[in-house]
Amino acid sequence: MALQFISGNSISDRTAVMYETICAQACRHPDKNYIFLVPEQATLQVQRELSAVHPDHVLGNIDVVSFGRLAHRLLNEQAGKQAVLLDDTGKSMILRRIAGKEKQSLEVFGRNLNQSGFIQELKSVISEFSAYKVTSEVLEGVLPTLEKRPALQKKLRDIEKVYTSFYKELGEEYLTAEELLGVLSRLVPQSEKIRGSIIILDGFTGFTPLQYQVLEEMLQCAEHVVCAVTEDEKGGREELFSMSREMKNKLFALAKEHHVSCEEKNHRYVTKKREVAEELAHLEKQLYQVPPKSWNKQTDAVNIIAAKNPSEELGFVLRKVLSLVREGYAYREIAVVAGDLSVYRDEISHVFDQAGIPYFIDQKKGLNTHPLIQFVKKALAVLEEQMSYDSVMAFLRNPYVVSDENTFAGDILCEDLDRLDNYLLAGGIERINRWKHPWVMPYDNADEEDLSRLNQLREQIFNWFVPLRTVWEKPDTTVREAMTALFSFMQQFDIAYKLKAQQKAFRESGEKYLASEYEQVYAKVLGLFDQIVELMGDETLEVRVLSDILDSGFEELSVGFIPAAVDRLVVGDLMRTRLEHIRVLFVIGCNDGLLPKRADRGGILSDYDREILKGAGMELALAAREEVFCQQYYLYLLLTKPSQKLYVSFSETSADGKALRPAHLKNVITKLFPKCQTYAAEDAYQKLEGLMQKEDGFLLLINGLRSYLDGEKEMWWQELYRYYMEDEAFKERLDIMREGLFYGYKTEKLDKQIAKKLFGGDHEISISRLEKYAACAYAHFLTYGLQLKERRQFELGAADYGSLFHASISHFFELLEKRHLNWREITDTQRNQLVEESVAKAMEEYQTTVFDSSARNKSMAGRIRRMTDRTLWALGCQWEHGAYEKTWHELDFGRAGGNGVTLPVEEGLELSLRGRIDRVDFAEEDGSLYVKVIDYKSGSTKLDLGKVYYGLQLQLVLYLEAAMAMAAKRNPNRKLIPAGIYYYNMKDPIVSGFDMTKEEIEAKQQKELRMNGLTSTEKASLLLIDAEGGNVVSGLEYKKDGSLSSRALVANADQMHELGYFARKKALDLARDIYGGKIDAYPYEYKKMNPCEYCEYGSVCGFDLQLEGCHYRRLSALDKDEVWQEIAREENKQTDKEEREDG
Repeated sequence: MALQFISGNSISDRTAVMYETICAQACRHPDKNYIFLVPEQATLQVQRELSAVHPDHVLGNIDVVSFGRLAHRLLNEQAGKQAVLLDDTGKSMILRRIAGKEKQSLEVFGRNLNQSGFIQELKSVISEFSAYKVTSEVLEGVLPTLEKRPALQKKLRDIEKVYTSFYKELGEEYLTAEELLGVLSRLVPQSEKIRGSIIILDGFTGFTPLQYQVLEEMLQCAEHVVCAVTEDEKGGREELFSMSREMKNKLFALAKEHHVSCEEKNHRYVTKKREVAEELAHLEKQLYQVPPKSWNKQTDAVNIIAAKNPSEELGFVLRKVLSLVREGYAYREIAVVAGDLSVYRDEISHVFDQAGIPYFIDQKKGLNTHPLIQFVKKALAVLEEQMSYDSVMAFLRNPYVVSDENTFAGDILCEDLDRLDNYLLAGGIERINRWKHPWVMPYDNADEEDLSRLNQLREQIFNWFVPLRTVWEKPDTTVREAMTALFSFMQQFDIAYKLKAQQKAFRESGEKYLASEYEQVYAKVLGLFDQIVELMGDETLEVRVLSDILDSGFEELSVGFIPAAVDRLVVGDLMRTRLEHIRVLFVIGCNDGLLPKRADRGGILSDYDREILKGAGMELALAAREEVFCQQYYLYLLLTKPSQKLYVSFSETSADGKALRPAHLKNVITKLFPKCQTYAAEDAYQKLEGLMQKEDGFLLLINGLRSYLDGEKEMWWQELYRYYMEDEAFKERLDIMREGLFYGYKTEKLDKQIAKKLFGGDHEISISRLEKYAACAYAHFLTYGLQLKERRQFELGAADYGSLFHASISHFFELLEKRHLNWREITDTQRNQLVEESVAKAMEEYQTTVFDSSARNKSMAGRIRRMTDRTLWALGCQWEHGAYEKTWHELDFGRAGGNGVTLPVEEGLELSLRGRIDRVDFAEEDGSLYVKVIDYKSGSTKLDLGKVYYGLQLQLVLYLEAAMAMAAKRNPNRKLIPAGIYYYNMKDPIVSGFDMTKEEIEAKQQKELRMNGLTSTEKASLLLIDAEGGNVVSGLEYKKDGSLSSRALVANADQMHELGYFARKKALDLARDIYGGKIDAYPYEYKKMNPCEYCEYGSVCGFDLQLEGCHYRRLSALDKDEVWQEIAREENKQTDKEEREDG
């Protein structure tokens, strides 16, 4: 029995020397067993290399195994029943079940069990404790020592409960991977395979306590144990090689303890070096030396590349790989290693597949987001959430349920699904009861045929889930029955056939790894189902619990891939990938926090917790400081693998645009190689001689055109442009690219005939429509021309509140009239009762159950009642302050009502303004009839004469014109005087103050609820609306001498008439523009406000200030005096024009 170390640094020929020596011995001693014990991921590579070195190119009596594989080999030698090995998926499922049972007793973990990834963290801790021989007894011994650390003590107590329950659940029937090593240590002394064999340990940086336990037995049973160690010859760089030295010391100690020969003279340090570039040999020798020596010569063996983002970084790698292959390099001699492979994995697959580069990604891929697993998870969510809208739509959007064509019988068409989605959203169909009965609610313009099709879909979808629900919701259903029902549910959708079709399509398109993934996923899912049945088949579990267990299993599912070719480029990561015989290495993603990764692992046990436990005698995995040295060591191994060239690249921004910093490694390399400059990855695009394939040239052309647009005069790209214009494969892409690069907004105009067809119809037009056109002609076109609208939802929007308020107030006045009540004389109690009836009737007419759909909506119904009551109280108070006696409520005008205002657009086309005036009040004085108009607003609208001038706020002025016209018809012999136009903002103000009486509170509330608007300066108008002044209209301010303040928003009689005439003219101009086909996307900007901020068409119109031709119509802010001046100027222009036409 003997222990021997074969040492050497990373560029020594240690591995080759050891392989040659062992192969030679194996040939001389064919009856002796030679066992190479290596990490799991290295077994295939070592087998291949040994076969190449062996004189006969066979392994023969040489066996290459990992600890796990060796355990299985020895178990197979034993007779009798064997325990079932439980994988990570099984562990997670059992832990989920245990955690659910123990939830109430877990003081710390109980509230975290449903957090994403928590069960995986718990599984990692349990596995780590097992690997480091931390038993329940050890935990019980440590717990009393943590009295001064109550938080850690509580965590450890929860871990101990779960740990004990976990192994109690396993019993003797199941075995974990960590326990397997314990079994292996017991089997080694009994094994004929081990006894007298030669054991070679290669590729390890250290061992866990359980692995040392196995090695301890091997040292006593094997003839010879050889361990390969990476270290400096003279013991330099102690921190870098600390793990190697710790491993040597522990093996030395075990050998001495069992009297195994381990004399120094038998150990060997290999000084023979691999053939490597001088610069890379210097890198190996000086990396992490203190202080390091610099390489002061020029070098092209070590290169640093800065890229704008990961895509550009991979673009550089792609072009360089193709260039190297053209120079004679084999793909297998090139490797790419990423700081964080998850950032690059998908795009690497895409660009390498597109370029036809054979590659192998050395990383298992998780399946949790695969469509098949999402299909199962969403189906169970439908059961758990009782067919809620979100769960149903998430399930139906799965590619195994919906399709663009009737490819598979029973699939739902995308078009039908969109209609169904809209119907569910509009109808508030949220629970299973609404799915059981036919749907009868009409929706938009849907006819009976559409509703019939929707009901067919309802039945189809509901019936899919009936058998599954029947089984899963029975209280005595076993797990076996539930999983059988789930499998039967999946069979309805022909998933196995669909997966094969997808696999075939991926293989034909050259996406071999996706094809392999889709080939494996179905078996993986069914294997998970079988495992659940095997573990807990006869138990009964709630839907939620079984669903959680399935989720835990899905999170553990992954697929691995076998290299598809011998000559292939390897893509890997820092900690897992083992590289040999490579000439060129690309290290990508060399950014801070990624290479090496940040050491603090977080999780259930922090690094601080680990330090405390280490002090209490519990040995666990590496803490933060040790992890840093571990990653530095792996980085050293990685950077010294290439023999000719090293490329280290980093991104300046992430894929989502966040700024990134280069890793400290960049500074380390620049110190070692001061003349190694960092150059930009984009430089590779700007050299015609650097083109490797057609795609390169196309990207170069795009950059050339972009530079030209930025002002570069040189047009070197013209030849490329002509080349791609003649290539049919690129011509369409070139057209799209050219259109994008030179895109700018251009003024658009519809043909007049098309405009009439789009906007014609009933020869009526609303004032709000004219205002929308004035705000943005394109938004008007989308609304009234194309009739685009947002999806209707089962909720109360701002427009709904406004409609309900208006309807409630209208019903209030109807009840007053019907019951012959006087508004001035009713009591507060009577008003409250009338409001209650009015609001109830308005809600009934609204034909919706939305008010009962949630607590929030129920409270909103109460708010509507309160605000309606407050509004009517305030309006009543204002009525009492004035002298108006007669009123019209909800006055309709237009062709359907009274024909108030007409717009002669052109010959043969006359439009009537259409609208509904909330209130028109009349007062008689000296034989004249004074008219004022009030519009109720649920928002905070203020009258702005500047907006009136620009056509953005024509409503009140044109309402007054319509009211005057209709009043004139009813009162043909009376003089009509426009008295005022006002907005009343409906709200329920809160007032503050101390020790106020009820009268004082109400006075403050009345002040807050005053109307705002324009009042005629006619003395009678002012007295009629508010005899006392300041109680009805805000802003109607007076001086001490009783005259009006200059700030008061008022107009004399002439100005009131001029304003009405101007508003008519503005409405006519807008109408003529509409029917003239002007649909420009030039929204206004006024007082720093624009309609785009809340526009529902923002994602449709394409208006973007960064695009050429897109800009706002910037409207100057006008005060009231400037408005009157502008209106007078407009009137003079019109008069002059008419005089010229007459003369």
